Amino acid sequence: LEAEDLNALANVMSDDPVKQYLKEIGDYKVKNIIWVMKMYQRVRDLREDHDKTQRDIANVLNMQLTVYQRYERGERELPLWAAIKLAEYYHVSLDYLVELSDKIERE
Repeated sequence: LEAEDLNALANVMSDDPVKQYLKEIGDYKVKNIIWVMKMYQRVRDLREDHDKTQRDIANVLNMQLTVYQRYERGERELPLWAAIKLAEYYHVSLDYLVELSDKIERE
């Protein structure tokens, strides 16, 4: 193939709705993974900033230590009830806890 043919093929493929859809889905998954990692980092940072151990927070949430550790590592999804309880415990907004805001205070 000539360079012109390769450029024409690339132009056709970049307009392909299926290819575009797959790219958007891939971008979404990457952004979602990054967001989840940042959220769990924030949960860990809050715990460390308050000089608490993982066991302390597991007790606050009334769960086994290993379950909490999996949440903090991002191996399990943090349930809504636990996120709410953590936000209340740390006196931060739920938006702050889950990385939707950088504003710490609750309104």
